[in-house]
Amino acid sequence: MRKRKIILPAMYAIEHLVWAVCERAERRTFKKLTKALSPQQFLQLEQLLTKSADKHITNLSWLRKPPGTVSLKNFHKILDRIQFIQKLALPLENGQEIHQNRLLQLAREGSRYSTQHLSRFHSLKRYATLMAFLIHMYAFLIDQGLYVNEKLLGRMFKRGEKIHNDSF
Repeated sequence: MRKRKIILPAMYAIEHLVWAVCERAERRTFKKLTKALSPQQFLQLEQLLTKSADKHITNLSWLRKPPGTVSLKNFHKILDRIQFIQKLALPLENGQEIHQNRLLQLAREGSRYSTQHLSRFHSLKRYATLMAFLIHMYAFLIDQGLYVNEKLLGRMFKRGEKIHNDSF
C-alpha cells in the first residue's frame, strides 16, 4: 500500500485483512491440534458424537458429566473416564503448541455445544474442538482424581485415628 501511496486504506480493506488473518490463525490452530491423527483416530473422535448402546448417551455427554461428591464410587467413575480417554490413544501433546487461552476457549466450546451443533461444524473445526476438549478434560479429570483420592485418604486416616483414640 505504501508503494501505491495509500496512507489510510478503506475500512472494508482493513476488515477484510483482519478477517483473513483471523481465519488463517484459526486454521493453523486447528491443524496443529489435529496433526498426526490417523484415520482411525478421526473415526474415534467422530464416535464421541454418537450414542453408545450401553450408556444410552453419547460418550461426549458421559465425559462432560460432573464428577459429583467425594466418594469411592465417584472416584471409580473418574478413573473410568481417564481410562476411556487414554484408550483413544490420541496425541494429547498437540495442545502444547497452542496458547493456553486459545486451547481453553476451544475446550469450552467443546463442552458447551451440543453433539448436534458439533456435528454441524466443518470436519477440521469439529476434530480440533474435540481434541481441545479432551486435552482439557483429561487434565481436569487427573486433578479431580487426585483431589478425591486425597480426601478419601484423609477420611480413612481420620477414621483410623478416631478408632485408635476410642480404644484408649
